[in-house]
Amino acid sequence: MFDKNGREDSKQEDACAKLFVKEKLGSGGQGDVYSALLPGNKKVAAKCVRVLNNPQRAIEVFCNMYQEFQVTARFSHPGIVETFLFFWRQSKRTKGEIKFFILSELMEGGHLLKFMQKQKQPDFKQLKNIVK
Repeated sequence: MFDKNGREDSKQEDACAKLFVKEKLGSGGQGDVYSALLPGNKKVAAKCVRVLNNPQRAIEVFCNMYQEFQVTARFSHPGIVETFLFFWRQSKRTKGEIKFFILSELMEGGHLLKFMQKQKQPDFKQLKNIVK
């Protein structure tokens, strides 16, 4: 488990063990993104990539996700969500399955692109207020 400064963070281990996944928000090329809760009802977005019985793939996913985490954790801007934790855990239900997670702030309100596509004509003033 690593915090956004690249340090191992054993204090967060209990919190991540109690991560409560609420609902799937979407899927991508590598994995899925869920809304989730940490203890204290802190809402987060959890990117999850699962690897089943493939140690070589697990090493590849670890390296890719850790590199992604290192890059995104450095971002500091009001218009970009904060990425703050990377961890993994063995599945309790499926033998040989490892789940890798990147946790970040949860942006509520739906997908921005879908919202803009519903508009007949883009309202850039409204878009500016959404993303600031």
